[in-house]
Amino acid sequence: MKFLLINLAYIGDVILTGPVVRAIGQRFSAAVVDMLVVPPADQIARLLPGVNKVWGYDKRGQDRGWRRGWQLCRAIRRESYDVAICSNFAVRGAVLSRLSGVPRRIGYDLRLARWLLTDLVSPHRPAGWHEARKQLAILKPLGIDGGDDRLALSVGEGLAAAAAARLGVRPGDYVVLCPYGSYPRKQWREENYRQLLGCLAGCGLTTVLVGDRRQKAQLEGLAAGADWGRCRPVVAAGSLDLAELAGLISRARLVVSIDTGPMHIAEALGVPLVAIFGPTDPFLWGPRGPGSTVVYRHGYCQPCYNRRACPGEPCLSGLPLAAVWSEVEKKLG
Repeated sequence: MKFLLINLAYIGDVILTGPVVRAIGQRFSAAVVDMLVVPPADQIARLLPGVNKVWGYDKRGQDRGWRRGWQLCRAIRRESYDVAICSNFAVRGAVLSRLSGVPRRIGYDLRLARWLLTDLVSPHRPAGWHEARKQLAILKPLGIDGGDDRLALSVGEGLAAAAAARLGVRPGDYVVLCPYGSYPRKQWREENYRQLLGCLAGCGLTTVLVGDRRQKAQLEGLAAGADWGRCRPVVAAGSLDLAELAGLISRARLVVSIDTGPMHIAEALGVPLVAIFGPTDPFLWGPRGPGSTVVYRHGYCQPCYNRRACPGEPCLSGLPLAAVWSEVEKKLG
């Protein structure tokens, strides 16, 4: 039986679909699971255990417009999938599954999607469920109720060694820090990041600052202006693709990250992790692995998910360095 798993959301969301792939493989021994995702998450989808083939749908680039979208659907139609599973709330996924001629189409009972799908799943899930567990609920029409919701990625030694060599760092001898993301309110104070870098340099550890090309100037500014000695931070923004970033993270001694893609990558690889949370809910989106710790400053307005203006001081502004550093020290032994 051939399955097409469609998730047109962000990097973290794609990693969180890993348990869905695992559950399908356990329920159907001869299952072939392919994925349809948007770049650059296609690079991460290829690292999910159990995924056979990945389709990239660049809806804002080369696949923009109805003509390119139709060409993609025709290519997918030739694969003769038996089941399409739309695992996020985007109606576009339901449209693509219908135009691709997949006979059985499973997705959430939302808006226009209900007219395009054959099997509907309620979008309302019990409060308090982690997002990885919520993802598994999409499989109920297939007779799958729950399952192992741990995250996993598979990174080869060659990829990991190559990523470390490109940046000139030694495997196991560096810390990865991801200080910035798409939402400014998820970010810690810059001065705290600088002090954290100084503490790590004082321990004789090199810190690799990761982010995308848009954050390169910010990261370079963070790394400048101090005497780091031989442990000067390395800026990796824009120099690694996502697969290489996963390779880099897999050989890190520790990852410190806000709530964004590299945090989920670290958890899925089982790397020691300190996750800094602010406006999002760590109980629903945070890491749960035995090597992971969440630092979270509770406030009466949390979580707000960046949907409204801060009524006062942003929740992460008052999170002290000591709260994060104490957890980093524990992880470093």
